[in-house]
Amino acid sequence: MPDPKAQADILDAQSKMAMAQAKVQETAVKAKDVEIDGANRTADRESRERIAYANLVKEVATDPAAAPLVEQMVTPDFVRNLMQPG
Repeated sequence: MPDPKAQADILDAQSKMAMAQAKVQETAVKAKDVEIDGANRTADRESRERIAYANLVKEVATDPAAAPLVEQMVTPDFVRNLMQPG
């Protein structure tokens, strides 16, 4: 018949191991959440920038006098960077 103290020690060790594994998994899930949140924030920012650019183009289309000012601020490189994801 096994020693009751030894059995208790084994069960305690198994319980601690299971808790440690759960903690590792929880940490991995939290890290993935942070990664996804960062990607979502980047995508949201890029979307807002594109909307602002579209509104600027609309403004120039309705008020051609604004075109020279916009051309000074909005370079071709700026537009290329704006249209590239990430």
